[in-house]
Amino acid sequence: MATTYPRVQVTVTPEVAEALARARTLWPGRPASQLMASLATAGAEALAEQGAARRAILWEHFGSLRAAYPPRYLDDLREDWS
Repeated sequence: MATTYPRVQVTVTPEVAEALARARTLWPGRPASQLMASLATAGAEALAEQGAARRAILWEHFGSLRAAYPPRYLDDLREDWS
């Protein structure tokens, strides 16, 4: 299909072949190029979800170690170095 979008080439390594085989079970009958596009989109969505989950965990624990580091602890530590 003609397009104005840039194209990329993908070498079908054993890992890519496995990904394509898995994709064919979800999207049977699609050509490999459409499977790769669907895999890329699904992968991007999964990465976004992982990033959101990671940020949520970080915010959940934000500030939980404040008691471990009293005020001016860095200044006190630096004084010991000099």
